Amino acid sequence: MNQFKLTLLGLFLSTTLCLKAQQEFIIPLNKSISSDNAADGIDVDICYELLNRNIIFREGKEYPIVPPNTNAPLAYGLSDFRYAIQGIKNQWVYLIENYESDNPLFYFDSNNNLDFTDDGEPKMFVKDSLLVLKDGRLKARFVPFEIQGQNRLLLKLLIQQKEDMSKSVILAENEKAIHSNYWYYELVSDLAKGNFNYKGISYSIEVHDFDGDNKFGTKQDLILTKASSGTVKDYWHYNKGEFRLGETSFKIKSISPDANSLVIVENIENSAPQKYNLGDKIDRLEVETLTGRTELKSLFQDYQYTLLDFWATWCKPCIAAMPELEKLKEEFPDFGVIGFAADKKKLVARFEERNPHSWVNIIVPSELEFRFNIRGLPTYYIINSEGEIVHFAKHINQIRSFLKNNLN
Repeated sequence: MNQFKLTLLGLFLSTTLCLKAQQEFIIPLNKSISSDNAADGIDVDICYELLNRNIIFREGKEYPIVPPNTNAPLAYGLSDFRYAIQGIKNQWVYLIENYESDNPLFYFDSNNNLDFTDDGEPKMFVKDSLLVLKDGRLKARFVPFEIQGQNRLLLKLLIQQKEDMSKSVILAENEKAIHSNYWYYELVSDLAKGNFNYKGISYSIEVHDFDGDNKFGTKQDLILTKASSGTVKDYWHYNKGEFRLGETSFKIKSISPDANSLVIVENIENSAPQKYNLGDKIDRLEVETLTGRTELKSLFQDYQYTLLDFWATWCKPCIAAMPELEKLKEEFPDFGVIGFAADKKKLVARFEERNPHSWVNIIVPSELEFRFNIRGLPTYYIINSEGEIVHFAKHINQIRSFLKNNLN
């Protein structure tokens, strides 16, 4: 009889836990296009000269195009949201006519068929369309356009580059990068927003159509969450469909294709990876370098402070900062650097062969990017010799100030 009671109790507890795991929360969403998150959303688009007017290249593969009816010089850009390189099928292609002029024309492949003759008239930047980005220093003009029913903004930053960064780009065969003064920036701004109150905290939630398939809720789409109190950092969803709000793990059950609602459930398994925050100690990690696998600790334990530099071979600001990092290493002998490359191993190896540096690069898996909350490049973390995260920075000047205050 006792055994029977225990069995019933076990079934009751199991059912209760399952019911808790299946508790649903429906979050209404509103679609919008906004420049409010421009500082988070822009990414450098390296532009290439259209050497063959009927072919574009990406990572050594060629794709036939139908160019517009013009004899003017053309360049082309392949745009992603933020920093993810996902291949030609998930990149939006545009052509630039007279790209070296002050008033270039842009041909957007709105229906994503690589035919630029069936997308309407080209567009140009409107002189009075001025956008001031979040830090108050950068200004840009923008041209709105639509791809497969989704709104986009192409930004042209109103700054002059000090040097031509195209010389540092790893190029595939038959590609020629144009001068970096004529690279453009894109903000993919087709998103839906909602609010969710959970355990007394109000969260804002954004859903981005990250993979550009005109459907919200596919595996590569992006979820951004933020507590209104500012006590919880932004978290983003990756392809397992899990994320956290505070200490609670959630799973995404569904997102309506038209982005009118998001359905989430509490995840009783609590399996969403914990984010690293200031004060956290990095776990014991085995990482992949260009020469093999090693313990991450072996790369930083001999320095008082070590910079974790999240970068990629195509990231212009990342490349521009590297000479300054070398200077900081010379100035502060007890300061180390580890490159965290969000890129393919072969591209990182080629880049380092052409631009050798005095530090080790590791190839960052997507889960590690998730744990470090990498939403743009470059991103910098400083850790001490014990692996504790002691500082977060977005600019070289912030790194320099930290080192001056903490290293003699």
